[in-house]
Amino acid sequence: MKKDKKRKGFTLVELLLVIAIIAILAGGILVSISGQRQKAKRAVLLKTLAGSVMPYAVECYLRNGTAPNSYSVGSPICSSGSQVNWPNLDLGNAGCSAVTVNPVATGTITVTCGTKTITCNYIVDGNCVEN
Repeated sequence: MKKDKKRKGFTLVELLLVIAIIAILAGGILVSISGQRQKAKRAVLLKTLAGSVMPYAVECYLRNGTAPNSYSVGSPICSSGSQVNWPNLDLGNAGCSAVTVNPVATGTITVTCGTKTITCNYIVDGNCVEN
């Protein structure tokens, strides 16, 4: 006479199937989070421009009628006696490649971040926006 053995635990196939499903879900979550990281880094860059650069760019324009100097970390923001230097904007970390300071006629500082741009206008309103 054979004794009936009750099945205990899971088979190897069942365990592998569950692990595969969890891996697929985790991969999807990581892909969706990576875009949010870049967006957050651009938001930090936008805050740095709005808070640390724009007040001095506006002052440079209003007091002296000159545009800020081109972007160079550690160099003065304004060419006429500014004691404030350009901060390190950490462009690579935010997925950005270039900072363009346009002449007084345009009055903008533009940061190119892949398909996005951050534009700050020191003549019109001293504000920064992401497009």
